[in-house]
Amino acid sequence: RQFAGRVSKQIEALLNAETLVASTGVTRCTYSDVCEKAAGLSLVIEFSAQPLPGPMLVLLDAATVAHLVETFFGGQGNDSTHEEPEFFTPGEINVAKLFGTSVLSLMAEIWAPVAGFSVEFVATHLSTGVIEQVDSGDSVIVTEFTLEVADKRQSFQVILPIITIGALLPVF
Repeated sequence: RQFAGRVSKQIEALLNAETLVASTGVTRCTYSDVCEKAAGLSLVIEFSAQPLPGPMLVLLDAATVAHLVETFFGGQGNDSTHEEPEFFTPGEINVAKLFGTSVLSLMAEIWAPVAGFSVEFVATHLSTGVIEQVDSGDSVIVTEFTLEVADKRQSFQVILPIITIGALLPVF
């Protein structure tokens, strides 16, 4: 809850629009389950969390990316005729990276009393199946959030492979 409330304020400042972020659940599953649920075009933003091993991921579907970009550039985000894109433009990827960096930087700040780590951008991927450091059978913790910006609701996920946060599980 603390994270969702604080990230709402941070994303509101980034997008210059009223924003509400809420957690909708935390599940533990395999990475192949995540890949199966991510139908259609999606953008995976990969981060490292030094000194933790492995990646942290932010997963955004195409509709969420489009809404973030529209709002970032001052639009109302109410274009209902938007078609599913085949790829993301460099501008869309950059706005999504700003969003992902905000989310994971705040996560590092909130987790500081438990474990200090620094978040750094690694890469963006157009598919969940091409993350080299995560195998399909690896266990992951998926935290799902709703993102309400300009009266339109989207969602995003933060994916934490067990190989990345395994050392922290006893603390949690």
